[in-house]
Amino acid sequence: MNQEYFEKVERLLDLIAEVSERIPDDSLPVSFSEDGTVSIHPELLQELHKDENQDLLPFAQENLKDLF
Repeated sequence: MNQEYFEKVERLLDLIAEVSERIPDDSLPVSFSEDGTVSIHPELLQELHKDENQDLLPFAQENLKDLF
C-alpha cells in the first residue's frame, strides 16, 4: 500500500461521512449483502461520479469490502 492508496481511502471515507449526514437515518451509504455484494447508496454514487471523484469509483468498488 502506498501514499496514493491512503489518500484515496481518506477521500472515500470523507465522502461516505458527508453522504451519511445527508441521507435518512434508516439508510446507509454502503451496505453489504450476505454473499459479499457491495451496495452503494445513490447519493454516494452521485458523489463518486463527479469529475473530481472519478478515480474513486473503481477504487471504491474494489476496496470497500476491505475497508469495512
